[in-house]
Amino acid sequence: MSQRAIQVDTERLGALASSVALAHSTLAASPRYAHLEAGDVRRRLPDAVSDFITMNEGPREELRASLECAANTLDAAWRGFSETESCLVRALTGEES
Repeated sequence: MSQRAIQVDTERLGALASSVALAHSTLAASPRYAHLEAGDVRRRLPDAVSDFITMNEGPREELRASLECAANTLDAAWRGFSETESCLVRALTGEES
């Protein structure tokens, strides 16, 4: 059984981290359903809007939290691999920081 080396493209990892962070900040900056109002119209529309708000606020917050966690994790991984790569290059070339 042959072993495969782990290869990390730090530029692509950094771009992915930036994209996920942008998705999180966009969602976090968007209006929350809880700030919408059902309005003052007749019949069932106010109830339908209230039900929509109630059903979707939780999943929206879970998605926002998941994106934030993913963005932080990817950023940490990118920084870790970049710093390690930089240290290895310096060690192998004899460069001083």
